[in-house]
Amino acid sequence: MAGKWSHRIVEFEGRHVSVSIDDSYRDAPAERLALAPRLARFGVYCTLDAGAAFWHPDETDTLNSIEGELLRLCGSEAQGWVTHVACIHTWGVREYYLHFGGQAELRPVMPELRAAFPDYRIDFDERLDPAWEFYKEWLKRADR
Repeated sequence: MAGKWSHRIVEFEGRHVSVSIDDSYRDAPAERLALAPRLARFGVYCTLDAGAAFWHPDETDTLNSIEGELLRLCGSEAQGWVTHVACIHTWGVREYYLHFGGQAELRPVMPELRAAFPDYRIDFDERLDPAWEFYKEWLKRADR
């Protein structure tokens, strides 16, 4: 799930948002993108008041641990059919976006992730995005 990541602070709906996006799919051919037509979103909600920051500094280590475990579990569950494409951080919420395909299912990651971090609200949803429109839109935002 490694790639060529860029990081930007962008304005979205009147708020600043931290965007980290994997640029390595910028020029990928459509047939390559079509191998991973589903987009998963995992939302991790902070437990401490972030104040003016995206998250409270005392939560950094735990949030990084959640991220690491999330990516490990997704990689294991999807058996190579997943790629982590973006992170979007707003005040108090970290969102992770992964494209996946094949017979992979990422929802089974949730019980183990929630059990490992019971104090954190963690959401999951997925949708079809075979043309990677979400990724392309955020790539444009990050380029501005």
